[in-house]
Amino acid sequence: MPLSIGANTILATLIQVNPLRLEFSVPERYAYGVKVGKEVTFTLGNYPTEYNAKIYATESVIDLQTRALKVRAICSNIKGELIPGSFARVSFTINGSPETLLISPNALVPVLGGQNVVLARNGKAAFVPVETGVRTSTAVEIVSGINPGDTLLLSGLLQVREGTPVSANIVESW
Repeated sequence: MPLSIGANTILATLIQVNPLRLEFSVPERYAYGVKVGKEVTFTLGNYPTEYNAKIYATESVIDLQTRALKVRAICSNIKGELIPGSFARVSFTINGSPETLLISPNALVPVLGGQNVVLARNGKAAFVPVETGVRTSTAVEIVSGINPGDTLLLSGLLQVREGTPVSANIVESW
């Protein structure tokens, strides 16, 4: 008996393996750093090998449901190492100022209407309002409020008050 195939029956799916197209979303707050031609790197699953791709297109608007920008990049896959449909972890650099100050998120003290940091000035605690920029799990960009060379307190922030005498142990990294 012959097999009957309807118009909506999928017989096969064509997948382009080389070049491979990478599609990902970028949260709205980082979307300004996405430009056609920008290089991105990505890894697949839990494998440490990094691959390079180049952004060739973006959506023209932020998705209202996800508040993210859909981005497409293209990657050479001559050896066929990359399998279409694999989970990818994408990273790229947002072009910022080389003078960007980064601090530990633990140094921020939330206050009504913003964020403060605590500085050691003349042996006393000083609460200073700061404007933050890009934030990751390990660092926060400080747009304004503190300067290079300021002594930032990282611990004991719940016990300290404005003008409390403090002594600081200087560390190079947090």
